[in-house]
Amino acid sequence: LFLEEGLHIDNWKAVRDLLSKYLVPLCIIAAVTAATLCLFISLTLLLPLWRINRATRSLQSDSSTYTIPVSGSSGCIQELFRDINTLTQETALFRKRINEEIETALSDMERKQKQLIVKQRLEATGKLAAGIAHEINNPLGGMLNAARTLLRHDTKAGKNKEYLALIVDGLTRM
Repeated sequence: LFLEEGLHIDNWKAVRDLLSKYLVPLCIIAAVTAATLCLFISLTLLLPLWRINRATRSLQSDSSTYTIPVSGSSGCIQELFRDINTLTQETALFRKRINEEIETALSDMERKQKQLIVKQRLEATGKLAAGIAHEINNPLGGMLNAARTLLRHDTKAGKNKEYLALIVDGLTRM
């Protein structure tokens, strides 16, 4: 290049003029290349990573599932997006099924709890009825024995009063 224009390396002014002549266009070309490279990296690397990040965050939440758009991506990234979309859909179905099973289990538990409460109430009512029957049968048994004794034997007048007092006592306790 230097030789074509007739310049020698010793001529620094010519070199400096030549560099200033080509340096500005070279800087512009470098800046445009860098911007293009950044845009390319954004579209081919950062945008897919952002989409993957958004999809994985939707997996963590219960609200909704995010589907990554597959079109406009290169082959291996399209395959990765399809796999993530499938995983997202399967996770949503699994979450739905688990929630339904939890609801069913909770309903069964509530039903069984109500049955247990009814059973406990019936058991308490039975114990109460048995206690009441016992309280009635004890005095009745004593009165029955006293009355039979009065009927069977010729007892002394003092004993008759004692047996009659037992019968009256039993009747008043009921």
